[in-house]
Amino acid sequence: MSRRSYSTLAIAAAAAVLTAACGTETPTQPSFEPDSPLPSFTVVPAAWSAGGSGTVTVLNDGTTGDPSMSYSHRWYNFSGSWTFSTTAATTQQVQLPWTWNGCHSWYMSTASIDAFVTRPGSGTFYTRVGNSGGCSFLLSGTAVLNVQAGDTYGFLMKGSHYDSSYLLVGTLTITLPVADSDGDGVPDNQDAFPNDPTETVDTDGDGVGDNGDAFPNDPSEWADSDGDGHGDNGDAFPSDPSEWADSDGDGHGDNGDAFPNSNLGATVVIRGCNTGVGNQLLPNGATFNDLIGAALASSGNHGQFVSSVTGLADGWKKAGLISGKDQGAITSCAARSR
Repeated sequence: MSRRSYSTLAIAAAAAVLTAACGTETPTQPSFEPDSPLPSFTVVPAAWSAGGSGTVTVLNDGTTGDPSMSYSHRWYNFSGSWTFSTTAATTQQVQLPWTWNGCHSWYMSTASIDAFVTRPGSGTFYTRVGNSGGCSFLLSGTAVLNVQAGDTYGFLMKGSHYDSSYLLVGTLTITLPVADSDGDGVPDNQDAFPNDPTETVDTDGDGVGDNGDAFPNDPSEWADSDGDGHGDNGDAFPSDPSEWADSDGDGHGDNGDAFPNSNLGATVVIRGCNTGVGNQLLPNGATFNDLIGAALASSGNHGQFVSSVTGLADGWKKAGLISGKDQGAITSCAARSR
């Protein structure tokens, strides 16, 4: 079959390492650009099959691991050829990292490997990806093939010699890349979010990817809506950048709370005297009890304390917070407290 260049067959043969008894060589390997970009598909879905001269064995057909085959052609045979191929299920670009090693005797030994695509109605198109010979040789590279649904593609290996050892043996293995379902360049088996192209790592294991996690090293936090450096889960005020804690649970952030540890007792109690008046929470985060307690702490004597509490009660009554009766109960308790 004649060789033709195939404009939509792209071969990127990577760093072939050739080792033979007669020496070491690196073949010239052409590279072709595809006519147009094709969807990338990194896992070949169909089973691989092998054929050729002598005894050919499929070691793994690719359905349970990396595809691999071997051949052995001996006894008065000076040449042989072998194929290892599969069928494309869809139009795609396939990457085929390959390794071929073997022994083709010693005298005038040759070994060559081509990547090929057979397209129904169009023929077979080959590209040489490696040359070597001897016993033993080792070649490796990566073939990138643009294929269409129904194409057969794979590798053709050839070997020859003029040696009385009649030895033509070898093994070809295709190392299939791991799937990358979201196309983010990270294989699924290394991607914490295989279906999310924006995320690959979850350092703290909280289920939120590091790229979108405001606290990638804290499994209890991932968002900071107000940007105050405190995670929403632990922020008592997730929408207020000036507040994040409410120690006394009175609904007022500690930073702006006049009494962050308020006395939230149900009624106003003055030194053990229960006034029966409801202990109200004021807009600045203080309660009646807080203010009476502060008055007690700042008063030099009982008279000053009573005067301060009287002033507080008068102000609360004028503000409509308490009744005259409540005012009387508070000032009475203050007067009787010692």
